[in-house]
Amino acid sequence: MKSIFVFLCIAFSLSISAQSIKASVSSDSILIGNTIKVTFKIENTEAELETPSFENISIVGGPNYSNSVQVMNGRKTSSKSISYYLKPEVEGQLFIPPVTIADGNQILETTAIEINVYPNPDGIINNIEPEGSFFFESMDFPFQGFNNDDFFKSPFDDMKLNKEEAPKKEIQPKSKSKQKTRKI
Repeated sequence: MKSIFVFLCIAFSLSISAQSIKASVSSDSILIGNTIKVTFKIENTEAELETPSFENISIVGGPNYSNSVQVMNGRKTSSKSISYYLKPEVEGQLFIPPVTIADGNQILETTAIEINVYPNPDGIINNIEPEGSFFFESMDFPFQGFNNDDFFKSPFDDMKLNKEEAPKKEIQPKSKSKQKTRKI
């Protein structure tokens, strides 16, 4: 009886994981005209995040989803990241409001994030992702200036062959060669 109780306690402790939601931004201060990336990371819950409303900030990209599930030594953990690319519309101090999700009896909430937006008289545009953050961004592709029609175009499309001008060659059947046999 005691061994069953110990087994159940261990199994129950391995199945419990802390549920959480966190919010982060690529930068807490930017120049007007630039974009920031806000990421909401939800851990160990199946609750869905509704698109948050942002005041004086427009959504220019997203939502982008990333999911991860890991089982190690009988313990399951999962995480889901949802990111948006945001562009502030005014200068000054702006806030990304707290986001709340409900998972059964539990309510999870992020903290508000402050963003300082400064004037941009020189029109400087910064890349919000670190260089080489994605696999394909770190490579130089020669196809960047092509459109789809150019990419699928065959080099033989420009060749003009007229059947009458093409040299004609007669094909002669191969003669049967005699095989030599030896007696042993």
